[in-house]
Amino acid sequence: LSVLSQPRMQSRARQVADRAVEVLRFYSSIVGDFPYPNLSLAVVEAELPGGHSPPYMTVINQPSVISQKVWRNDPASFEDFPEFFIAHEIAHQWWGHAVGWKNYHEQWLSEGFAQYFAALYAERARGRQVFDSVIRRMGTLCTAGALSRPSRSTTRTRLAYHRANPSCGLSPSHPCRQALLRTPPIAMRQENRPSDQTVAP
Repeated sequence: LSVLSQPRMQSRARQVADRAVEVLRFYSSIVGDFPYPNLSLAVVEAELPGGHSPPYMTVINQPSVISQKVWRNDPASFEDFPEFFIAHEIAHQWWGHAVGWKNYHEQWLSEGFAQYFAALYAERARGRQVFDSVIRRMGTLCTAGALSRPSRSTTRTRLAYHRANPSCGLSPSHPCRQALLRTPPIAMRQENRPSDQTVAP
């Protein structure tokens, strides 16, 4: 794991990196080794929290300490689980990259599993009560109406995205929870993976 950040973000980047190591170890214990030889973690300053996770890399947005944006009404706000974006974006290294989809109609699988693995990490790090809270909050993404937030267009974009890529089917009692925890995949493959990205069985 290599960590990149602006000099003024180094302290926060170290905290994010420590949590990222825990997330990587936890996910590896469920589905097997990390699918790539290394991971670069970029911690960047942004108005709102968030992230992005192309193969080999995870970008985590950290709001400035002087930011006046309030995002608690955002559909992706988990006040009792501030590590959500770290856990979600790292999960995409497995779900979305090592295991992909054939077309955009199946992208919900990537988002659904990333959401669900983030919830599993919430349970591991913060207990069953937080897991239940995160799952309930994710459920609201499937039925959310208009929400208010400083940037209404961003809210609409997130709502539209989550409606198109629901994680509703991954409830605590869903059979995939037992299946994933009982029998992790032996190998992860993706037909359209570039040839330089190899995943050992």
